[in-house]
Amino acid sequence: MKTALSDTGEPIIAGDGMPEKAVCPFCGNRVTLRRRRQMNGDVTYFWRHVEHSSRSCRSRSKPYKNNS
Repeated sequence: MKTALSDTGEPIIAGDGMPEKAVCPFCGNRVTLRRRRQMNGDVTYFWRHVEHSSRSCRSRSKPYKNNS
């Protein structure tokens, strides 16, 4: 997912320089900041649930995009 919540409840968009841990806006469980290097060399940042937490959270099956 691209947007998570800080400990104070503020939205955080995944990116370089963001905190390593945040909260999922859908289920409230912890997520960690991850990065992936694409084949063209670009880097993509995203939030991922901590291992084995919230398997039923809807953001695990569909990425959540902040359209604002």
